[in-house]
Formats: sequence, structure tokens, C-alpha cells
Amino acid sequence: MTAETIAAYLAFGISLILLIWRLVDDRVSYVRLHMEIEAKQDYALVRTSILNDSIRPKSLKKVFLLVGPEGENPVDTFNAVVIHSTNQSAACCAKHFEYFDLPRNLVDDSLQRILIPLDYYFEENDNIGNEELSCETPVDWMLLRAGIRYGVRFYVFGHHPWRASLHRKIHAVLAAPGARDGETACPIPARSQCKRLGGCQGR
Repeated sequence: MTAETIAAYLAFGISLILLIWRLVDDRVSYVRLHMEIEAKQDYALVRTSILNDSIRPKSLKKVFLLVGPEGENPVDTFNAVVIHSTNQSAACCAKHFEYFDLPRNLVDDSLQRILIPLDYYFEENDNIGNEELSCETPVDWMLLRAGIRYGVRFYVFGHHPWRASLHRKIHAVLAAPGARDGETACPIPARSQCKRLGGCQGR
């Protein structure tokens, strides 16, 4: 067997090991998220679930729904509703959401943005083992403008045992019933004034 053949076999073996490691790491290091929205007469019912399909437990720190005009940057949506309702600084990117105190539902004056903490996931579940957790959350139509399409984002922050950050989100679209109403969006705070925690790229 020539040196070239041995080198080729070694390269193939290393590539195969790395591929298997990547697949296994993706399965055990993260969680699977699911969200569906059902329109009711007086509200939209948002069903969410978090699946940990590995034996490695996950510790959740912050879980919430963020509702805002479709197409708006989620960081701008978050800043608009949080800064309007609290005295906290602006977020630079989605990774910073984890560090904000979100004790209650937050709604801005324009009735276009809502933040709903889902404390059930981490207050009633210390760790997620090899299981699936689910939660149903109503969103009152009175909090939304008629005829406008909204983006609904399901954010999950936490850590696995090696303290690596767990940051996941999924997105769905919700159309508020009724004839299209006038849009009077509240001002978007400048991100240049946000606190710099590092590690931010894009959304």
C-alpha cells in the first residue's frame, strides 16, 4: 500500500468521524422548537413546544414570544416594546435579549408590538431531559391592529451542562382579522445607544 493510498484512507476516516461528530453534536446540543397559530373569535391561540431528543439535559433561562409588524427587524421590535414599557437600555442584537428583565407582558402604545414571557418553560421545569414540553398562549385581537400581518417569533435561551449558550428561535405569520386599519408605528429607539455585551452579528 502506497503512502498516497494510506493518506487517502486517513483523510476519508477523519472526514467520516467529523461528519458523525457534527450530526451527534447537533442532536445533543440543541433543542427542537415548534409553533403553530390558530385563529379564534376573540384571540389567536399560539401553541409552542420545546423538544430535547437527547439524553443531555438542557437548562432554560428565558423563553418568550415577540409579536411585531411583519418584515420589521426583530431587534427593532424588541427595543420598541421593551424601552417603551421599562427603563432598560436598547439591545444590540438578538443575543442580548437573554440579559433583559422581562417580568410581564409588554405592549407598546401603537398596539403593534407585544412581548409575552413564557415562564412556564423554565419556572416549572428546572431542566429539560429527554422529553417535549408544550404551552398554549392566547394573544387578544384587541392588542393588534385590524388587517395587519404580524411576525410571531418564539425565542428560547438557555445553557447545556458545558455552559455553551443555547439560543434558538422560529417564526410564523399572524394576520389580525378585520379591514386594514391605519398604521401609526411608535418610534424605533436607536441601537447606537444599546449596551455592548459583545458577540453580536446581524439578527
